[in-house]
Amino acid sequence: MRLERIGDRVMAVVILALVLVSHLCGPNTDLSDSVWSVHTAMSIIRQGNTDLDEYQELTSQTDLEYTLETIGGHTYNSYPLGASIVAVPFVFVIDQLLRVWSFDLNEYIKHNHPVAVESFIACFIVALCATLVYQIARLFLDKRRSLLVVFVFAFCTSAWSTASRALWQQGPSMLMLTITLYLLLLARQRPALAQFAGIPLALAYVIRPTNSVSIVLLTGFVFVQYRQYSARYLLWASTIAVPFIAFNFSIYHAPLSTYYRSYQDFSTSTFLEALAGNLISPSRGLLVFSPVFLFSIWGMLLKIRRKQWLDYFLIGVLILHWVTLSAWFMWWGGWSFGPRLFTDMAPYLVYFLIPAVAAIPHLRGTRKTAVTLAWLCSVAASFFVHYRGANVSEVKAWNYQPVYVDSYPQRIWNWQDIQFLRGIKWSLRGGPVDLSVSGVPLAQLDLDLAVYMRFGANDLREREFDAATSLITPPGPAWVAIERSLTAPELVSLFDGVSPEIGEWAVAEQRVHTLYHFDLGARILEAARQSDPVAFWSPDLAPDSTGAHSTGLPVKFGKTAELIGFRVVTATPSNDVTVITYWRAGDQSVASLQLFAHALGADGKIVAQQDRLDAVAEYWQPGDLIVQVSRLVIPPQSGRVWIEVGLYDTASGERLPALVEGREVDRRLLLKQLKDKP
Repeated sequence: MRLERIGDRVMAVVILALVLVSHLCGPNTDLSDSVWSVHTAMSIIRQGNTDLDEYQELTSQTDLEYTLETIGGHTYNSYPLGASIVAVPFVFVIDQLLRVWSFDLNEYIKHNHPVAVESFIACFIVALCATLVYQIARLFLDKRRSLLVVFVFAFCTSAWSTASRALWQQGPSMLMLTITLYLLLLARQRPALAQFAGIPLALAYVIRPTNSVSIVLLTGFVFVQYRQYSARYLLWASTIAVPFIAFNFSIYHAPLSTYYRSYQDFSTSTFLEALAGNLISPSRGLLVFSPVFLFSIWGMLLKIRRKQWLDYFLIGVLILHWVTLSAWFMWWGGWSFGPRLFTDMAPYLVYFLIPAVAAIPHLRGTRKTAVTLAWLCSVAASFFVHYRGANVSEVKAWNYQPVYVDSYPQRIWNWQDIQFLRGIKWSLRGGPVDLSVSGVPLAQLDLDLAVYMRFGANDLREREFDAATSLITPPGPAWVAIERSLTAPELVSLFDGVSPEIGEWAVAEQRVHTLYHFDLGARILEAARQSDPVAFWSPDLAPDSTGAHSTGLPVKFGKTAELIGFRVVTATPSNDVTVITYWRAGDQSVASLQLFAHALGADGKIVAQQDRLDAVAEYWQPGDLIVQVSRLVIPPQSGRVWIEVGLYDTASGERLPALVEGREVDRRLLLKQLKDKP
């Protein structure tokens, strides 16, 4: 027995290390609600208070204003203090270790957010929970099946995809509830341990107010099952509760902080939807993101038959927690991955997996085969979901692409855009499908499965442009979406005679486009062939007719693009000039590329100009065909003017060289000299 206990302790250390390292490897982090947790912990260590006044450089510049509150002229973290209290020993040790290398962590976080420190603490807390889950499982299972339970907890629940991604309230809350559960289970053999459950349970409330459900029901359990220790239980709990209330009076002049008194945030208008959504919605449902918890329901039924008071109370906690979350107006948890608000319930849910894991080997025949297969599939599916939550950036972007989920919570029910499937690319065409959309970035498009099936892929290679002044398309048949009413008349004619694939496509909120699939590139090439075939270059800014050297098109501008045609259209009797340039993208893209169109007077000075390139160069692919419409208003009495065009890098201001027969002749091209206006 002693060797077995030693073996379990060694295994606990191994679990701690493996979970810590594996969770640290997940690149997804979240700098939002928890952004001031480490700062508050450091303030407690260095200043002996919880205000963030010493970090004014950061607090004054943050765009997360909701995370701060000002009381009595001091700035505080608006979220509960508990997570920072749990972080204090971690921050203290890290700070002391870094001092060995002459690194002042406090000075660093005055100017930076300590993402790495926060991530390490969050992962360590989850790893501690995993070791406790192992100890809990060992009370009922052999070592092999206990390790299976730990694997499910650490890698098949929101412990991985949420609690270890940042120092949210949920991680420390989960730790306190796991300690509480472990103490109450040990109390079956050593009843005196029940009294100490009051400490982590009280601290759980300091961390997160929804833990009031656990406090009420588990306190009731202690009074029912361990009445002789109930007074001591309350005494131990008061060692946390009394300082907590005293602290609140000293800062907020009330027994609870502002966060705890936000009763107006509860609503009944969405209650029934929230009850269902918290369990089965495609982008927030607990049983969708962790289908392995379906076996927890079976485990509850098995536990009920054994008539243990603790199991009844834990089931009550889970139900009331579900009801409480569903009564909150933002029941989906805002910006998050899956059922974030259920994260701290993971220890209880995993506890109810234990009887299911124990029961499966005792089944017989086809029932055992079916249940085993269902178990393995649910574990694999849960692992897949939470692996993506911890490692794939696209699932985070789901929260704001195409629109913020808080502004449009109906997205939570969209089975055609499930959060954990974001970033998985497929194509029936053997590669990415080219899509050019006017006025709306691809990330903001409201795409559904029906549209993806029409494309034959969800792997889209985007081009962004503004059809009011530009077009871009790859050579060959491609998808193009424009708002015809907002498209430049010089460009809309390129779509004449083409039947749209979708006449009215609601690409985004209040944006309706027409979707085409045809060879727009061929029409652009034909328009370029019918345009002026000759341009000019000269070392003089505004040469006379004899000083300009003609050159046939195309003319390359570095390796970025080549001018393949142009038209200069003058309006009569106004001074308006429309310059239409046709381009082909080269091999070396410049993300910050800009096009200039200038009218030069006889003295070489600019009399009219427009610098714009509305086919976003960041998305150009080699061979893409681009049209840009530039409009110039030339002042009266400007005399003869030259129209010049060129490209430059806005980041450096440097113009791209115009190459004739491989030789740089200038850093612009002269298109046409316009006569005097009457």
